[in-house]
Amino acid sequence: MEIDTNEVIEVTREVVGRLPVELQDVTYVADALHPIISVKVGNAKRLIGARGEHLRALNTLVKRIMEQRTGVEHANFLIDVNHYQQERNEEVRRKAKVIIERVRSFRSSAQLDPLSAYERMLVHSMVADDPEIVTESSGEGKDRRLTVRFVERPAEVPDTFSEPPLV
Repeated sequence: MEIDTNEVIEVTREVVGRLPVELQDVTYVADALHPIISVKVGNAKRLIGARGEHLRALNTLVKRIMEQRTGVEHANFLIDVNHYQQERNEEVRRKAKVIIERVRSFRSSAQLDPLSAYERMLVHSMVADDPEIVTESSGEGKDRRLTVRFVERPAEVPDTFSEPPLV
């Protein structure tokens, strides 16, 4: 069962409207991974918090309210404030791309700085179809990190039982 985006927008308006920020707009934006509820406010720093901590709390709060109202757990949407999450995701992708290429070039491994669950999922999805690169999450809570490793794949062995070419 999918969540009604209009209801998510309404709940987001209700929650943000009670906070000491100037709410300007709440809209829905289609995205490849998750629907995004885009919030525009006057003083974004207060709503985003240090390293996005308040924004993560807002996402959790709205998702819990939606779970109670609809009975749907693990709702598939993301709240973004003044494009903070969009810019952060682009930054995570850029850094991950550099690390992934470095790991591939040096045939080694590297650990990224702590990332949120969503950010780790972004990096996991970047290498999901790459046979030479794997990612592993480790650690707990805010210290949960992602390790990017090069995996040596055995060379393909030619089929010695195939028929010889016709001359």
